[in-house]
Amino acid sequence: MQDQTLYRAEGAAPVTIEEKEDRDLGFGSVVARESRERLLNPDGTFNVKRSGIGQFTSINLYHWLLFMSWARFLGLILLLALPSFAHAQAARHQKKQSPKQEQAAPATPADKRDRAVVAPGTAFNGRAYWQAAAQCGGIYFKLGTVYSDQAVRAKVTKPDPAAYAAFTKQADEASKTATVFFTAAERFLIADRKLARDEAVMTYDPLASANGDRVKTIEAAMQAAQPCTELYKTCRGAFPQVCNDSAMLTN
Repeated sequence: MQDQTLYRAEGAAPVTIEEKEDRDLGFGSVVARESRERLLNPDGTFNVKRSGIGQFTSINLYHWLLFMSWARFLGLILLLALPSFAHAQAARHQKKQSPKQEQAAPATPADKRDRAVVAPGTAFNGRAYWQAAAQCGGIYFKLGTVYSDQAVRAKVTKPDPAAYAAFTKQADEASKTATVFFTAAERFLIADRKLARDEAVMTYDPLASANGDRVKTIEAAMQAAQPCTELYKTCRGAFPQVCNDSAMLTN
């Protein structure tokens, strides 16, 4: 087995390998033995300079960040964070300025073939009839779904026969009203765009679903549905062959 000790001069105490490693500065034994200059300054910094290498070869981002002062480091972090902060503030400001645009359902490109609602001062003025009808149908369909959920709770979760009967009736009425508006949207698409029935359904369904998904409560659905009765009356007056459900006029 190789001897694990090193010896100084004759008669001196042996130096173990562990002790030698503790004394090694990382330059290697040859460099340390041959150098005639100090390898370490009194303050502990290295008295070594590398030469003969390119200007950019010696650049090391990690060491540059490691040895910079705290003030410069924090300043650099702040400088990098400012653009992101400014972008977030701008997006937040824009969001506050246009809440209505954010809540609006996906718009459908206008088509010259579509008949438009002529009812100045109303929410649907200028919109295609099938779009307005699809929007109302989606809202009433969602209202029927919410009423049905409430009826289930009144039947199962917390039994209340009176509430169950009331919610069930309201769910049926909302579903029937949704069907009336869906039928109107379908008829307008078939007549204006010459679509088959299944094509008409596939056209208005995404718009109806998007508007229905926007409302989460009974109160919100009732608020959104307020212009719909007036819409149907306007449609009934202009196109009675399309909006021919007289029961809607009494709602």
